[in-house]
Amino acid sequence: PGDSLRNLMIVRLPFDPPNDPLVKANVEYEKEKLRAKLPSLDEKAISGMAFRYFQVPRAVLNFRQGFGRLIRNEDDRGIVTIFDPRVVTKSYGDQFLTALPSEIPIVRNWEALEKLAADLDLAPSEKTTTPALRTAAMGL
Repeated sequence: PGDSLRNLMIVRLPFDPPNDPLVKANVEYEKEKLRAKLPSLDEKAISGMAFRYFQVPRAVLNFRQGFGRLIRNEDDRGIVTIFDPRVVTKSYGDQFLTALPSEIPIVRNWEALEKLAADLDLAPSEKTTTPALRTAAMGL
């Protein structure tokens, strides 16, 4: 809690690695259940449903936990930046954003982010921002 963490950057949505043996086993288990319930579906549809019903919810949970690292109590403030375009380009992306508390503002452009940071008194200062971070931020 407090001012030590003000910005959380999520580079990739937190999906479990598909080659992890436990993930593979769970996905196969979900597929078997779907095959039994819906025998007329082809393998591509079954795989898509297993992804949607097993892997996406787990990733959404991990995503919410990431926010919990930033906001620990009602006095904490910060900005979460998501760099993974899948949150807006894939059909499952909305599940990540709607899993957040409704009072969290979601901004989609740099100008709105700068205004939000200023409103929350989170705007970076020359004292607290390293030259490398200033250069990286200008490149975004």
